[in-house]
Amino acid sequence: MELMAFWRRVDIQGHDACRLSHRNSKWVLNGAAVYLENQTITSVNYQVVCDPGWTTKSAVISGWSGQKELNIEIARETNGRWRCNGVDIDPVFGSLDVDLGFTPATNTCAIRRLNLDVHQKEETTAAWLDTSDWTLKPLEQYYCRRSQTTYEYGSPAHGFQAQLTTDRFGLVKEYPGYWASDE
Repeated sequence: MELMAFWRRVDIQGHDACRLSHRNSKWVLNGAAVYLENQTITSVNYQVVCDPGWTTKSAVISGWSGQKELNIEIARETNGRWRCNGVDIDPVFGSLDVDLGFTPATNTCAIRRLNLDVHQKEETTAAWLDTSDWTLKPLEQYYCRRSQTTYEYGSPAHGFQAQLTTDRFGLVKEYPGYWASDE
């Protein structure tokens, strides 16, 4: 099984192309994002691997942002410990999802893992790759399924809320204010 998405940034210049595949009982997201934000050109490739239940196992990000080279390896161990480039990141201990701050692709992983019924809401904390400094941080967030293909997503600590639109599988198609599908 393979699904693909091509998004256009609506708030700044940029695009993201992603392929979701099921291989060897794992879910794999492969993508590339290119964007211009705050006068900084960023070009990154990413791969996120999830187990059969959509819990993140690893993420690899490579590329550059302005003058900064990016080679980030994130791993989640079965005991809930997260490592970034081999260093334990204790504040995200126990998180089940990675949230790559530069792509809507990783919202799909949480949506699939949570498997919410319509009108069901669940709070969770993700291991968030914050692109302001490219470090891994905890991000409290919630998802509330509004319809078969609509989810309210929010991060209360950041005062953020959006209505995500997905396809029937749960692949994000529209992320209002940030990403729109160009398919």
